[in-house]
Amino acid sequence: MKRILSDVYRKCWVEAEDIKKFPVILWKIGYRKGEDSNGFMFLLEEFFEIREKRYLMLRNVSDVLRKTKVKVIWMDAFMCASSDSASDVNGEPVRKSRRKEYSYALLLAYQGKKYNGMQVQKDFPTVEGELFKAMAKCGYISEDDILSPVRFAFQRAARTDRSVSAARQMCSMRLAPENHEYFLKTASDKLNAQLPEEIRVMGVRRATRSFKAHKNCDKRTYSYTLPSYAFARADELTNSAFRISETSVTELNDLLALYKGTHNFFNYTSGRTYEDRSNMRYIHDFKCGPTQLVEDKVRGGMVEFISLYVTGQSFMLHQIRKMIGMTVATFRGLCGKTELENTFRSERMDVPKAPGLGLVLDKVHYERYDRWYEKTHQKLNNWGDEIEARADEFRKLYIIAEIYRQELATHSMFLWLTTLLRHDIMIPGITRESRERSPLGLASDRAYLANEELKEMKKEKENQIFVESNEERRDHLAELIKKDSNSQSGENSEGSHTDTIVVMGTSPRRVLDSGES
Repeated sequence: MKRILSDVYRKCWVEAEDIKKFPVILWKIGYRKGEDSNGFMFLLEEFFEIREKRYLMLRNVSDVLRKTKVKVIWMDAFMCASSDSASDVNGEPVRKSRRKEYSYALLLAYQGKKYNGMQVQKDFPTVEGELFKAMAKCGYISEDDILSPVRFAFQRAARTDRSVSAARQMCSMRLAPENHEYFLKTASDKLNAQLPEEIRVMGVRRATRSFKAHKNCDKRTYSYTLPSYAFARADELTNSAFRISETSVTELNDLLALYKGTHNFFNYTSGRTYEDRSNMRYIHDFKCGPTQLVEDKVRGGMVEFISLYVTGQSFMLHQIRKMIGMTVATFRGLCGKTELENTFRSERMDVPKAPGLGLVLDKVHYERYDRWYEKTHQKLNNWGDEIEARADEFRKLYIIAEIYRQELATHSMFLWLTTLLRHDIMIPGITRESRERSPLGLASDRAYLANEELKEMKKEKENQIFVESNEERRDHLAELIKKDSNSQSGENSEGSHTDTIVVMGTSPRRVLDSGES
């Protein structure tokens, strides 16, 4: 079989640039045991590309099948490469006339609050599901293609999780519109008319035939927006009145810089081992953005928010949220820089994961693509001032404003901060003595002492209230005694009895005095 494939390679080498894609048909053919494979040779007629797969048009397919009695595993894929090809009366493949296909790049922005992620799912609302329904209504794809996006070579630059939003998401696809130029001019408006308000198509551009949104993406930038009080020190109050200083921002940037470069992030995801090479990720940049004061209309006052921007080649599941969580824990003094650097080592560590609210896919980068095709195709890294301004406006009004609103209503970051002490951000096997001296141990001790001090203060306050109550009762009883003694003065005689009030402790007692010695 290897010899046969090798012969096919030699016949095709002149015609193709990437010969490795051709055996997609031959791999679907099997032999019966004992069959002679001599003569199992295909003559190349031509090759063509359909929906991301390249196929060979072979001239003597029917003769070979009859002579060698080859067992065909997938007859449709072999005889008819797709619905766009057919066979003549002699069984030889013949190409049908079809509408020309073009590759397109689509810039998408969406608020993910209502959706179970980006990727289409059968029984759940997703961003792709809404997009494909709109495309079907506009006649760009069929109804059957909605749950099978591979049919029109759909691909996304980055997959976002449930409730995560995107200001600039790139999608690639191959479509065959009736009028290519008219499609480029009207596709955005037609799709937006069918899409919900929280999903917007910012623009559509023609791309190269081999363009794939995920494969051609150089890097991705995410932002994470959170209240600045998350970075309050141990000796500072964590409340809405907190304002982060320039010194703290500088220190925070120095801490974020520890993530730059190539590291093993197996502690920042789940279900992987340290030896898995896919854990190696490269971080281009990680820094703070400007702060923003936001009015809290529920409780009153102003709350300061800050955004962190991280740019990397690619990211794993939960990686960014755990990077944020570890940064907050380190900055607040629950662990040191040493513990942060140790998270890149082979020991499994309990890295806290920040809430999902605040995470946004901010931008996908295509700098290399633009350099290669700047003379023949429009740029994809920058869509021009008008489209970029609309994307920024959508990000501000629909994404960031919703993050502010939800955070002020739910205080998700504040509630998460209260759980940080539950995380054991230490390497297993650390001694008890060194743990007690660690920042986490000291923070736990401080929390314990503060709780004990609070109990003592509460006890003292209760005692003070008790004493004050007793003093008031004594004063009241003394006044009653004085009135009683005045009313009984001059009435005492020998043999007469006098009631005298004796105050013992907190309750009065009447003693019968006979006047006898």
